[in-house]
Formats: sequence, structure tokens, C-alpha cells
Amino acid sequence: MKNAFQLYQSGNLFEAEWICSQIIEQQPNYIPALHLLGAIAHQTGRPETAVTRFQQVIALDPKHAEAHGNLAVTLHNQGNLESAARHFQISLELNPLHAPTHFNLGNLRLEQKELNAAISHYQQAIALNPGYAKAHHNLGKALQEQGQIEAAIACL
Repeated sequence: MKNAFQLYQSGNLFEAEWICSQIIEQQPNYIPALHLLGAIAHQTGRPETAVTRFQQVIALDPKHAEAHGNLAVTLHNQGNLESAARHFQISLELNPLHAPTHFNLGNLRLEQKELNAAISHYQQAIALNPGYAKAHHNLGKALQEQGQIEAAIACL
């Protein structure tokens, strides 16, 4: 699994996927391999496979915050906003200090025009990671949509 993860990090997704598939053949419920297979499927444009893999992880470990967050991102990209929001919320309940999940839920809320919720999540992401440039940018966009131009300029 260590080799698969290193290959994944270096961008060699095909080999990482092959190793994880070999692991799953021997240990069908091995959560790290299932989760990495979901991440690879997401990154290689196979959202249905990603959803299936993340759901497998969650079925085996309902408290796997990262799987809930990754499933939410995939569902959001597919336009399934309600399910995505539910899984973002679960992920945050399990790990409230995860700045990327706050950021991603902020993006979903911004898309839904729920500006106050979006702003709140962007602010939480920034509080957890003050150098989170994308969160500052999107907070500025949300504030601009709310008509708070000076605050938006400060963020941008």
C-alpha cells in the first residue's frame, strides 16, 4: 500500500491503481486501497466508480471522514448537491478542523446562492488555514455577491 500511495503522489495513477487492485483481490475490504481507488477514479474522470469505491469505504467504516468528504466532492461535481451537502456535513461532524471540507462546502453553498453559509464556511477554512488562498478568493466572491464590496476587495 505504501508503494501505491507513493506512486499516486508522484502522479503515476495507472500503477497505483494496479497495485490497489491487486490488494483488493486478496483483501476485498481493505479500506486504504478502496479509498485510494476511489480517489484515482475521481481524478481520472470515472465518477461512478469513485462514488462506488467511496461508498464501499463508508459501508465498512461509517466514520471515515475523508471518504465522506471525497464522496461529497464527487457528488457535487455530478450535480447531486443535496447528497453532496449531506456528506460534507457528516465529514465535518467527524472532523470539524478540516479546512478543505469547509472550503468545499462553501463552494457548494455559493453555488446554491446560500451566501451566509458560504461565507461562514470560507471563514472557517481561513481560520483553520490562514494562508488558504482559494478560500480568501472565494470568500471575496461571496462577499461581492452580497454587496460587501470593500470586504470583498480586502479578501481578493
